[in-house]
Amino acid sequence: MLAANTGFTGFPRLASVLANDRFMPRHFADVGSRLAFNTGIASLAVLAGLILAAFGGSVNALVPLYTIGVFLAFTLSQSGLVRRWWRLRNPGWRLSMAINSFGAAVTGTVLVVVAVTKFQLGAWMVLLLIPLLVALLYGIHRHYQTVQDALVLSGPEPRVPVFAAPVVIVPIARLDRAAMQALAFARSVSPSVKAVHISTSRASADEFRRRWARLGTDIDLDVLESPFRSLVQPLLRYIDAIDKSDDRPITVVLSEFVPRHWWEWFLHSQTAFRLKAMLLFRPNTIVIDVPYHFQDTADLSRG
Repeated sequence: MLAANTGFTGFPRLASVLANDRFMPRHFADVGSRLAFNTGIASLAVLAGLILAAFGGSVNALVPLYTIGVFLAFTLSQSGLVRRWWRLRNPGWRLSMAINSFGAAVTGTVLVVVAVTKFQLGAWMVLLLIPLLVALLYGIHRHYQTVQDALVLSGPEPRVPVFAAPVVIVPIARLDRAAMQALAFARSVSPSVKAVHISTSRASADEFRRRWARLGTDIDLDVLESPFRSLVQPLLRYIDAIDKSDDRPITVVLSEFVPRHWWEWFLHSQTAFRLKAMLLFRPNTIVIDVPYHFQDTADLSRG
């Protein structure tokens, strides 16, 4: 119990320090509403549960892993203190360095003995995972450093860039209140708006063109026929064609229906969500989600 409590007390705090130094994901440094590092605690609980399940809860199988971890930590801490005394050389540093050198030698010896004698009983996993973990931490640090170098403002007086008005593409499945709201918002973003409808047959395409003509709007309409009922890929090819023929940035305005209850999400297709997922990593493309919140017909008539 004491060893488990030590892990759940120390690991979240250590993870927060590493996260602040950008060696672990940043949310490990976030403090929850109860002033605890919730991400570190939850992650450790999940990992501990997986290890217990993998070893069948056998104490004999888990002791070598615990022993190597403990004595490795002791050896590193004692060695770090030796280096500190050697660097600072405060009054009495020779005695302190001698004590810590002896401690590092003893714990290091125990570590080597346990690693050799318990190698086939599971110690090899710790010896393999520790270098991989160190490599992972340095990989996370390099990622954060790369992101910072890419996002940092250069120059003594950085200025806000000025972009041309984008080409706004509005996918329209049907003409309803949600579509009208998305079109109105698109016109507020740019005067260059293109509505796109994907039809599964020529007859339905002609019918949609007739309904669009009755709107009397000056927004251009492009109807894409997809006989195989694919919705996402034809739209992506259309956006690629616009991107090649126009130098302006592209903005895709997606109309998304928002039901009143969470369970009603499963009753509607998640086409807008799939489109957002596909367009998220596409360069030169901005995705704007325009949610339409459901209202009863009675509420609309009273409004």
